[in-house]
This record gives sequence, C-alpha cells and structure tokens, in this order.
Amino acid sequence: MKKAILGVILTSILLSAAGCNSKTQKVTHKTPDTSDIGIIASRRETENTQSETTESEIKDDRIINLTQRPKNQYDINVKFNEESNSADVEQKLSYVNNTGSELNEIYFNLIPNAFSKKEGGIEVDKISIGTDVLKMEQVKETVYKLSLPSPLANGKVVTIDMKYSVKIPLIADRFGFYNNTYNFGNVLITPALFENGEWLVQPYVDIGDAFYTEISDYRVSIDVPDGYLVASTGTKIDNVYVAENVRDFAFTITKDLDLLCEEYEDIALNVFYPKNCPGTGKHVMEVAKKSLSLFNEMLGKYPYDTLNMVLCGMPGGIGGMEYPGLIMMTVDEDITESLFDLYNGKITVKEYLEKTGDNTDVPSGEPSEPVPEDVIKNTVLYSVNSLTKSTAHEIGHQWFYGIVGNDEVRYPWIDEGFCRFMEAYYENIYHDGANDDFSLFDLLLNMDQSIYNEYKGISDGEVKSVNLNESLYDFMKHKEEYGEIYYKGAAMIYHMYREMGDEAFRAAVKEYISTFAYTEVTPDEFREFWSKKGDFAEMFDVYLKKSE
Repeated sequence: MKKAILGVILTSILLSAAGCNSKTQKVTHKTPDTSDIGIIASRRETENTQSETTESEIKDDRIINLTQRPKNQYDINVKFNEESNSADVEQKLSYVNNTGSELNEIYFNLIPNAFSKKEGGIEVDKISIGTDVLKMEQVKETVYKLSLPSPLANGKVVTIDMKYSVKIPLIADRFGFYNNTYNFGNVLITPALFENGEWLVQPYVDIGDAFYTEISDYRVSIDVPDGYLVASTGTKIDNVYVAENVRDFAFTITKDLDLLCEEYEDIALNVFYPKNCPGTGKHVMEVAKKSLSLFNEMLGKYPYDTLNMVLCGMPGGIGGMEYPGLIMMTVDEDITESLFDLYNGKITVKEYLEKTGDNTDVPSGEPSEPVPEDVIKNTVLYSVNSLTKSTAHEIGHQWFYGIVGNDEVRYPWIDEGFCRFMEAYYENIYHDGANDDFSLFDLLLNMDQSIYNEYKGISDGEVKSVNLNESLYDFMKHKEEYGEIYYKGAAMIYHMYREMGDEAFRAAVKEYISTFAYTEVTPDEFREFWSKKGDFAEMFDVYLKKSE
C-alpha cells in the first residue's frame, strides 16, 4: 500500500507543480410501465398522465430551443442480443437539408467501425429511400457517403431507412461491455456536419471525444431481455425513449448494477452503481444534486426531464463520459466502499488499512519512518475527491457540449475548458472534493501566471504550454499533452472570471449559454462574445494565438 500511497502523493505534487510552471419540447408525458419499476419518473411525467404539456409547462424556465432551425428526426428500434453481444437496429431518419445548397449526397459517421480490430463494428444490411435500395461508400476510415437517387433541395427533407447490426467489443469503454454492463456510446449512424460549403470528414480517433453532431429529436425503443435495466438519453414514454433537442442518443444496458433514484428540482435522477458500492452511488447522487442546484442557477435550468448516471468500467485515467441526459463514470469497485467509510468517518486510517489489506511498509531503499496518518488519509481520499470533481465536470457537459455545442474534433478546448472551470467553481462554492492546501482555483491562477510569463519570454523556457489550436488529429502525435487543454482552457476562463468578478461573470456566462443554446459555437464566436465583456484582447493573443 505504501508504494501506492506515495505514488499518488507524488502524482498530486507533480500536477500542482505542472500548474505552477505551465499548465420547445412537447410530448405526452405518461407514467412509465412496470418494466421500469425502480426508475423514478419526473413530476412532469406523473402529473401530466394522458395529456400534453401546456405552453407554460413547456417553458418551465428551462433552456428552450429558440433557434427555429429544422431538426433531423430519428425513429429507431433497437433489439439487444445478449448471446452475440450485439444489437439489431432499424432506423428511420428524416434528414433536413440545412446546408444552404442542393445535395446529391450525404456523409455519415459510422463510429463503431473504428473498433474493428477489437471485434466491434457495424454491418449494414439495407439502406433505402422509398423504393430505391442504396449503398454507402467509404470516404475515409469511419466516414461514409450515401449518394441520393435525386437531388435534395435546400430546406427539403428526405427519409432514409436503415437496417444494421452493431457488434459490441469486449472492452471497458463508452462503446463496449464489461461484465454484464453494455455501453452504447456513439453507436448510431448519424450524418456528418456540412460547413463552409463542404462535408466535414472527421474520422474517429482514440483520443478525446472525436465526434461532432447537431441538435436532433429521437424516439427510440430498446428491447432487452428480462433482468436488464436501461439507462439512456431521453425520458421513457409509452415504452419509447423520447429525447428532443439533443446532440446524441446513447444508452447503457445492464443487469450487473443496482439503482438509486431521487427527484430533484423536477428532474428524475437515477444512479446505477455496482452492487458492492452503495456508498459510491449515494455520493454521486449528492454531488449531482449540488451540481444541478448550482449550475441551474448559474447557467440556466437543465432542459430535460431525466439525468442518468452510470458507474461502470471505463478506461483507466478517464473519469467519465458525457451524453445528453446520460453520464458514464469510472468507479473502482475494489476500494471505493472502504474509501467512503474513511471519508465519512466510520473507520480510522488503521482500520482502513486493515480492511484493504494494506500496510505501512515503505519502499526498499527509502527512509523507514512511517507516513503520517493525515498524509495517508488525504491520499486515499484523493479518489473520493476525484469522483466528486468528475461528477461535477460531466454534469457541466450537459451545458457545454450538450446545449452549447462546438466542434470537439477541431476545438476540444471550448467545452473541456469550461467544464474544468465549472469543476473549480463547484469546489470553490462547496469545498467538496477540494485539496485544502492547493485548490483547483489556485492551480488555474498559477497556470494563468505561468502562461503569461511564457508569452512575455520571462519563464525558464523548460515548460511550454499546450497549443489550444491543435485538433485531436494533432494530439494523436503527442497524446500525453492532450489533457493539458482542459487546464489551459479553464485557466483562460478563470482569467476572465477574476477580471470581471463573480457577479458580472455569472451574468455573462448565463448570457453565453442563452446566446448559443442549441447551436455550435466557433472559436471566433467565442472570442467575439467574451471580448464584449472585458478588455481581453491580450488574453486571447496569449491563449489562442496560432503558432508561426
């Protein structure tokens, strides 16, 4: 244990040092059927049984879609096959040509095909438009094009029927399965975006969130064997998951997790957690409620009826993965309960070490003095604090990416920087998940100062901050630097926060959300908006100036 403890301590110190040196919905709400016993229904569902929501209820002070931009409509049936670890999908897409041009073809992203070497992927059985049976043609890796039987005029709609099967890889990931939990992240075939007169060809890569989608409406039925629970984007109404004004539709199918349900601020909160980790589920629920309380006030009210949080196996080092109304989060089943017993004061450090089979022997060749108990406690609680911040971060993504979108392939710093800042803001308000000696705000302040020193040429020159203008494809060449965009993006936002002051910044960020809600913001639009809130010309040069 001592080696592990010292390793985490060293990692924490290095992270701190790096910081110093660098770094209108309208649906019929009905009570869910008995197949979903245990999954809480929001008040808006149960109180409006058999009736449509009224105009006042639609507004409900939530962030609504006022863009008037026609949306793609999906009607999908999914049948999960337990024996073959696969799903059969029947998908009807009503695609709206919003490109401003006549289209002879539509580009699509088939992201599961990026997992072919891990036995995952998509097999397309049939694509048709009316009586015309069509085939897709691969453009580049996971990007395909579909030639249309006749041109599609701007503003017109074409209905495309697809039948395909998805093979789920045996990996702990946002797309993959682990034990009896299956994550279906980015499994559906969706159109690429058309910008500046051309289709965006953005093949999936295994870093960051390599997908860029626009607001759509979904109606999805998910057929699963008895004993499975479903956590998904959207709200279940008459056996169909209805999700309106969302960028993606994702879901998890599980028979290996327990379920904790509460209603908070008219939102149905559901936490799916490992059976041996009830403390973890309770902690995530409490952090979720505090996050929603803060973010609803600061950013505008969460627009959906349901928020599902699934605690499952994910790749090491990744705290979680966001989708509209659905969050997948990493949890360590082996140590979490003991951590929470210690965190909540139920056991002492000594009892914790005994329960986990750890000891206080130091590594060979190091001083034999025991590590003080307060250091051990602070170190083991690092996991709890990380879970706290990760929960706040992923809930923040419901606004930054979910409501205000951005190209996460070319400009990943926009949403990730804001969500890292929201982590810090949450920590500063609640002091929950904080390191008493060095807060995340402290880290961002030190990083901001270091970045300015680098810009002015008065740093030691040994540490160079990451270039925020790089895309995910650029970071594939130096993956180890990708995580720095979270901190550098957050440091820039923290700089504006300090200059503006809390009250002015909160008003501005709420205006930012309402200005760009349900659209996609570009770096130029980001810069133009915030330049009106303060004298930030030099700051943008410091943070966003392109390399010569």
